[in-house]
Amino acid sequence: MSERYVQDQEAIHFIFDHFQEEMMQPIDDSIKTVKALKKKGYKLYLLSNLNQERYHKRYQQHPDIFSLFDGVTLSGGVHELKPDQSIYLKFFHQFHLEPSNGLLIDDNLANIQTAQRLGMQTLLSLPQQNLIKRLQAIDIDL
Repeated sequence: MSERYVQDQEAIHFIFDHFQEEMMQPIDDSIKTVKALKKKGYKLYLLSNLNQERYHKRYQQHPDIFSLFDGVTLSGGVHELKPDQSIYLKFFHQFHLEPSNGLLIDDNLANIQTAQRLGMQTLLSLPQQNLIKRLQAIDIDL
């Protein structure tokens, strides 16, 4: 965004810096779920609209969480954004994944819809709901 709106770079960086600090904190339920899935031997991948700089900052703050992922595709690295299907296709290609063998958990309905169109199983992450129980309800072994 800052490249596209050069005149507003300072404001854009301010907003994103504060958004990250205030709104993008790890969610305990998600952390427990990631750890449980990894313990059961599932391959875990992160497909995120974060740029590399913000991802690396998050990784440094929470290496115990981010080190659990077997692979990461960041929008800043592939120059695409979810829900555009091109980022999903690059993700599948990068890790040699078949969409039908995967499950996307996301809190954005548009991202879920794109994944469904591409053949993925999906789960819309909702606040205040036990993600582990929701996964068990769709026969994910945890």
